[in-house]
This record gives sequence, structure tokens and C-alpha cells, in this order.
Amino acid sequence: MVVLAALGMEAAALGPLLTDWSATPGMRSHYAGYIGSRRVVVYPIAGSGNLHAAIAARDAIATWNPEYVILCGIAGGFRTQHQHLGDILVPTQVVNYETGKLSNGIFEHRYEAYHASHKLIKAAEFAGRTSWWARIPPEVASKRSDKLKVHFGVLASGEKVIADKEWGDSLRRDWPQLIGVEMESLGVAHATYDVEPAWGVVKAVSDFADAHKRDNWQHFAASAAAAFVVAMIEALGPPPAERPPAPG
Repeated sequence: MVVLAALGMEAAALGPLLTDWSATPGMRSHYAGYIGSRRVVVYPIAGSGNLHAAIAARDAIATWNPEYVILCGIAGGFRTQHQHLGDILVPTQVVNYETGKLSNGIFEHRYEAYHASHKLIKAAEFAGRTSWWARIPPEVASKRSDKLKVHFGVLASGEKVIADKEWGDSLRRDWPQLIGVEMESLGVAHATYDVEPAWGVVKAVSDFADAHKRDNWQHFAASAAAAFVVAMIEALGPPPAERPPAPG
């Protein structure tokens, strides 16, 4: 099992939630440990954006031959979807909003959509019914006193930091189930498209992708996403068998 994280704080939030965990520095700097009986590698992407995510995912697959690849971290949400800062976003599919045709100053979207692993989505549904938020460190959890919600739907992925409400409104006209926007999940979907590992994404809302975008909820969101990923991996149960190492 490999869990990818774009930002250092996203990876750091995951490490201490593993048992028997350790940090390995170097060219492939990562955390490794266990969640239940599953060995988990937390692999930093080392940069934001779908290209960095695709490279990291391919590198992780070649190195560890994982059964699953999960992207964990933060994303922009939407107020109109009854979301709150810190809520969890689990995409059933990821949509590339960048592709299209520009003609006479008018951009026509030609979307690419990728479906996440059904088994990981079912594990996320189960995890959402547990007390997964209890794993958020108390000093972080105090920022919210109410119960965090889990939202399933469509996640938009591209190369832009979005801070424009009208942009989100226009995209939701094409994708009414849109729950958020971020910059790495498309790269993971591409990297795993024609190889064996199943893939999934867990992000937590750190802002609302509008003019009020701030960074002061990023740490909470990273901790919430990490806590939910642990519960989701637990919901998968033990691995079916020992997987062979990556060739070479």
C-alpha cells in the first residue's frame, strides 16, 4: 500500500498514525509502517501539480509494487455543497478540466474522467460510519467542535490554484456532483491507468476556492485527511497475500 502526499505537512500528518513507523531520508524519502497488518509507505510527491504526482506514482509503483495507491491531502471545496472547512472529499471520479478547444476566444471543455477504485470507495463509505476523526491530534481537533462530514462525488483536477467562485459555478453546470478542486489526483489516475494498482483519493477541505481563500485551515485539513485514510485502510482488512516485490 502506498499513500502519496503532495505537501510535507500532508506526509507528516500520516507518519505518526502508522505503527512501527520510521522515516527514510534520501532520493526516495518516505515514511513506512503498518496500519493493521498492511504495510504502508507514505511517499511525498515533492511538488504540487499533476506532473509531479504522476512521476511520484510511477516511481512508487516501480519501487514497491503496491496493491493500492491512495492520494491524501488538501483541496478546495465549495460552500454551496453544504461543506465546512475540514470536511472530507472522496471522489468517485476525477475530471480533467484543462482539456478542450479554444476558438475565437471561447473555450470549449472536452473533459477527461477517470473512475476511482470501487473497492476503495466502499472502504471509504465504511470508514465514514466509524469514529475516524478521533485520530486527529487533540491540539488540532479543537479547531472544530462539530462532526466532520464525508462528501462523495466528482473532483476536478488541473494545474491552477483556484480562488474564483464564478469558475466553480460554471464547472458545476457541467458537473452537478462536483465536490472540490485540486492539482494532483489526475496525475495519479494517469499513472495507474494501464498498470495493476487500484487508486483512490482522500482530500480534506482547506478553503473554498474563492476570493476568501486562505491557508490557515491547511494543517487541520491535512490531519483530517490522514485520519480518514487510516480508517479507510483499516476497512480494507488484511491483505489477501504477500505481494512480490517490484521487478529489478
